[in-house]
Amino acid sequence: MLRRLIAVGLFLALLFLPVCSVGAAMAVLTELRSCKRIFAYSGRENAYFFGFSGDALVSERVLPGKLTRTLRVNGGIIAVCHDEACVSALYRVTDGFRVASLRMNDGVCKDMAVGEGYEVQASSFAAADGEAFVIVVTNGIAVVFGTDGQRCHIYRFACNPDRLFVSDNRACVVLDDGSSYVLSGGRSVQQTVSPSQTEGTPGSGTLTAHTDIRTAVLRPDYTCMLSDAEQEQPVQPKTGAACVINGCVTVSAGTTVASLKQAYGALSVVSKNGSEASGVLKTGYNVSLSGAVYPVVVTGDLDGSGTVSSRDTAALMSYFAGSGSLTGCYAGAADVDGDGALDNRDLVLLARTAG
Repeated sequence: MLRRLIAVGLFLALLFLPVCSVGAAMAVLTELRSCKRIFAYSGRENAYFFGFSGDALVSERVLPGKLTRTLRVNGGIIAVCHDEACVSALYRVTDGFRVASLRMNDGVCKDMAVGEGYEVQASSFAAADGEAFVIVVTNGIAVVFGTDGQRCHIYRFACNPDRLFVSDNRACVVLDDGSSYVLSGGRSVQQTVSPSQTEGTPGSGTLTAHTDIRTAVLRPDYTCMLSDAEQEQPVQPKTGAACVINGCVTVSAGTTVASLKQAYGALSVVSKNGSEASGVLKTGYNVSLSGAVYPVVVTGDLDGSGTVSSRDTAALMSYFAGSGSLTGCYAGAADVDGDGALDNRDLVLLARTAG
């Protein structure tokens, strides 16, 4: 019954709501068709799909409402990034590199030189809170160069920086040893962070972006499906040791066959093709324990891959729209908050986990 109500709601939204209105079930992001690279940014209050090709950068805000901005620069764009308020492009000019940042709300643009006098590693960059960052090489050592257009800072670390990215509206760097730091105003603070930005391939697969309360899925045909507005903060997903729920062995993503055997002693795990399983557990495996057989449910793993990705989010969106099915252990995997029902809270939590 709940699934039918959600599907009817999405159908009515498609019929009666204008494409650009807040809360529309679907929008068509036509401006992104010209982009050779497509990205998604997930923030607390704003979600974007954006991309670039040549000298043009396009950003489509899809949550909380649809807004399109296009930025053109006087050079070839080589990398882009987004935060809650601005979209930015690193581009090459004759005498070096520049960063152009466009404020989404009012369209105001800021352009500044970066890495002047240095050899710039242009594979990644980050821009957040008015400051832009690139990786440069000085005296044979790679460091991070940051500037807000008036002041410049050099960030040095014990080992070389590997890549830059934006996380939770902050510029961050990952070093060769895997450690990560938040960068701002000449200071670096070590923290464990993950990127708020993901990349997809134009015309194939899906991309997911979300805010704290809603989710958007960009389909290969550049249509964007939006979840219903969430009225309350969802319950956090259940994680930890395996447990038997509704006749299934339920585990969190990343749990291995070896760790399950170590925790529960004598048991066997069989993969979907009937062979003895190893590595990470996947939804659809079977566990034989104390003479009984239990299907395996990996929370969030709707496609049986053993991982949680945008494919799983798209599968749950398709289920709510009535164009996909989820049964048995795969429906159990979609119940991310473990309350026994499939609803928008599960979709929001799944999108956060998939990144």
